[in-house]
Amino acid sequence: MASGDVFSNMCFSTTFTAVQPAAGVSVLITFVACDSDNGRMGGNNSGALSYDMTFPNGAGGNTLILRNFPAVGNMKLFVTNTQYIYFSSGAGAVKFSYSGVEM
Repeated sequence: MASGDVFSNMCFSTTFTAVQPAAGVSVLITFVACDSDNGRMGGNNSGALSYDMTFPNGAGGNTLILRNFPAVGNMKLFVTNTQYIYFSSGAGAVKFSYSGVEM
């Protein structure tokens, strides 16, 4: 892929699926969606500080309930190899989709 290329993917998760670009690559996530209220999205900085990014779910947690996300999941979220997002299932199997642009 090259800068400006659009990408999209769908995945099926019962536990944890990371969206982590290769080293030196940055992407802009522009859309996420899932098929269940059990779908969750979190973030991680795998550097020395290693902390979870916060995506409020109304209960003060660090995950976002994607199905309830306003505007059907439109966003602008920059992701790198060390600061990336992940999708997980709160219960059962969940289908996720996302798209974005390589920077």
